[in-house]
Amino acid sequence: MVVTLFYLTFVLFFKHKFIFTFLFVMFFNPVIIAMKKFALLAAVVAAFVYLPLQAQNPPAAPKKVVIKGTVNNPQSKLMSINIFANPLTNPFSYTDTLDDKNSFRIIFDLGIPIPVLLVHGRGLSVPLYLEPGDSLVVTANGQNYAGDMQVVGTGKNHQLFLRDFDRTFAMRGITYNNPEKVRLLDFDAYRKFADSLRTAQTGFLQDFSQKNAVTESFKAYAQILIDYPWATALLNFPNDHARYSGLQTIQIPPNYSNFLEQMKFLNDDAILIPAYVQFIDAFFNSAFNQQVISITPSYNYDNLYTDQYDFAAKVLKGKAVFYTKARAFAEGCNNGRIENIFTKYQDFVNTNPYPEYKEVVDYMYNANKYLAAGSPAPQFTLESIEGKKVSLSDFKGKVVYLDFWATWCGPCKQQLPHSKVLKEQFAGKDVVFMYVSTDKDRTQWENYVKKEALPGVQLIATGADAQRIGEVYQVRGIPKYFIIDRNGNIANSKPRRPSEQPIVVQQIEEALSIK
Repeated sequence: MVVTLFYLTFVLFFKHKFIFTFLFVMFFNPVIIAMKKFALLAAVVAAFVYLPLQAQNPPAAPKKVVIKGTVNNPQSKLMSINIFANPLTNPFSYTDTLDDKNSFRIIFDLGIPIPVLLVHGRGLSVPLYLEPGDSLVVTANGQNYAGDMQVVGTGKNHQLFLRDFDRTFAMRGITYNNPEKVRLLDFDAYRKFADSLRTAQTGFLQDFSQKNAVTESFKAYAQILIDYPWATALLNFPNDHARYSGLQTIQIPPNYSNFLEQMKFLNDDAILIPAYVQFIDAFFNSAFNQQVISITPSYNYDNLYTDQYDFAAKVLKGKAVFYTKARAFAEGCNNGRIENIFTKYQDFVNTNPYPEYKEVVDYMYNANKYLAAGSPAPQFTLESIEGKKVSLSDFKGKVVYLDFWATWCGPCKQQLPHSKVLKEQFAGKDVVFMYVSTDKDRTQWENYVKKEALPGVQLIATGADAQRIGEVYQVRGIPKYFIIDRNGNIANSKPRRPSEQPIVVQQIEEALSIK
């Protein structure tokens, strides 16, 4: 069994009410949490507290779940069951390898019904819904994984519903995000379209349940899959309609948000279902944009994640508050000013009652605490393009603008001409522009640097050096920048890119002023 953990990427949506002046979309980058150990997850899988229909009954003792089968024309030897044990991490995985007959067998303990993904290789997946004691036999074709899959055994009707539901709606293009519907329909027409699709999906569930034996747990889960995407689509429509139509401003009808009154708005029991989490993200981010960003002239995005952290309790309740605070903390570590979001760490430790969220926040805090402003910059020694060993400490007494990049990175290369201009602005001052390439091909890197006549200190990190520097500087994506002051301390862990002048110039000058 192999367990892998990452942070889920969620698409963030927009506002559900009020007068709407076109607001820009905030899409957050994924926060990758590569934890080597995450002790809570195994216990969560076995003891899973999940759907509302289970809330009134004490949890039953875990039972074995068996998923076995055969994959014809396999695209990989790897099979896995991915379980969503925490909305802030990627699935907890049970894995097996296809044998010489292309067969697999995965067994694990389960206490409460859960949705999972049956994954073949790294790109093919089919949703399943499992209950304690289920035993399923799967026959699949690697060349048409989802389309040709057959399932028999205990709980097969739940899987048949998910398959037929997908074939009836999504695979036929009958979805809420149909570009033609979103672009052409006005608010009333889109609401009617969304309501009709929700009604059709609910009718499909009712008809299937009458003809096939399904549990009450599954019906509750299926209804969540119907209701929350409907609400998320309506939340998202104003922004999507403006974007598809090329509109700069748009007026939301006064009663547009009434749809939220038709459903259970907050549902702690559904916090592990992706459709519900996407709804929470949609509602929260749209409310934040409307009630904070849009009413604040020249909003300071250095405060984005701390403001989101504080705002969570104003519009959410229950577990959703602490999920959103933990998400803001994690994203603040990755995408914001670390020293700013760190001011919320002790508050989270003191008030959060959910250990699974605390583990995520603790991990992000410990992984990033050496990168907060004022902390000594992690030291490194790398080879320069001249073939010499160069250390960061060689430049103590100067401000260093540190740029992690690679020749294969389009956004990185787009910044290089701006970086040349920025360097010229600080000519004659105690500022060093240091570029650390993560290229694996040294020759390609050397040729590119020489061809483009790139200035500054050009270094390359390969092998163990690349792994170490990536860990200590939390380089999960490039380009990535730091400003290091004369004393060798982090001055700014999230400075602006070279193209973002005059702000980046001001940030470097602030570092120069540190004695």
